[in-house]
Amino acid sequence: SGAPPSDRIVAFWEQEEAAEDAGDLEGATELNLRFWVDGLQRQPEEVEPQVRRLVHDMQLAIFQQEAPDDAEAAALQPPASERLAELAMPVLLMVGELDLPEKVGLSQQLSEVIARAEYRLLPGVAHMLNMEKPQQFNQTVLEFLARHRAPAS
Repeated sequence: SGAPPSDRIVAFWEQEEAAEDAGDLEGATELNLRFWVDGLQRQPEEVEPQVRRLVHDMQLAIFQQEAPDDAEAAALQPPASERLAELAMPVLLMVGELDLPEKVGLSQQLSEVIARAEYRLLPGVAHMLNMEKPQQFNQTVLEFLARHRAPAS
């Protein structure tokens, strides 16, 4: 969205980077699992072990890849957050109720800025809602798409 990260997210990034710089890729991966998969309201044992294992494997593989020396992040000008009101198409904003409060709040704010946005809060899941509740996630997406199906040409 282009919204600035919260202090909590910046602190997480700093911890993650410190673990990576120290060569502790497993530690950096576990930080990711605790922050994004478990969320702030759950302990690891409260999350489906298969979800944690899949995310662990994906995240560790990302950490093991070497970034190109010339890789740089490019900031959009103007930031996307300043152009969201221009969106004319239907937009589905779906977030897990156990995700970071700032992510839930941002999704709510975006639903107020984007004219044709629909906001859905999925209960009992954090940031990896599509992996934790795939049937509910898919059903929500399919219903959204059915409501906004383009007429046959």
